[in-house]
Amino acid sequence: MSDGIFSVIKSVFPTFVAGAKDLQRSIITPTDFFKDMKLRNYWCAQASLIGLVMAVALSLLSFPSLKGIGIELSKDFVSVMVVLNCMLLILYGACFWLGARFMFGKGSLFSTINSFFYISICLVFMKIAEMPALGSRMTALAHSCELGEFGANVIAAISASSVSRTSNFLIGVFYLAFTVCSVKLQRGVNDFGIVRGVVSAIFGMILLSLAVIYIQEPAVYAVVCGYLGEN
Repeated sequence: MSDGIFSVIKSVFPTFVAGAKDLQRSIITPTDFFKDMKLRNYWCAQASLIGLVMAVALSLLSFPSLKGIGIELSKDFVSVMVVLNCMLLILYGACFWLGARFMFGKGSLFSTINSFFYISICLVFMKIAEMPALGSRMTALAHSCELGEFGANVIAAISASSVSRTSNFLIGVFYLAFTVCSVKLQRGVNDFGIVRGVVSAIFGMILLSLAVIYIQEPAVYAVVCGYLGEN
């Protein structure tokens, strides 16, 4: 068993190192990096591995607040959350591909999703900024599992908490950084100028927001309420 795990780690490690170097490039020289990424119009192992790492990070950062509302962090639950976050990252990348298509972009779906995995590090920092307020949000969600009024309860929890308001300010700062990165992604992958890059990024952000409202929140609600019901 241990030999098998060691063999898997040994085979994956070079890909992880390559992905980490790509992540470093995406931060230091994003313009050149995303121009190169437009050529990766196929399933990219190192980009996918970085996406998996980001999905795991997003899941881990949610666990303290989930444990606080009584959810046992079983292997089954952890796996479900990681898979859900992986699917959401792919969906978010597709939102930016659609945003580019609105502006007649020629970047492929794969190259856009591969690129999005790298800028999703901004989402991890947003989650870190959200952590002080995440407890109140999850408590509101837990109460909503019986009442069916998740939105109203979360708004009330945010309004009543100064910690939540401070957290939202920090999230806004990282959201701005995410917006800048998304513009650079759109310009590099699609060979856009500044105007089409900004407009396509705005379209992508709008689609992402709709995905959060109509897909992410109901999915998280269903998973959390389902596991709370089991407990």
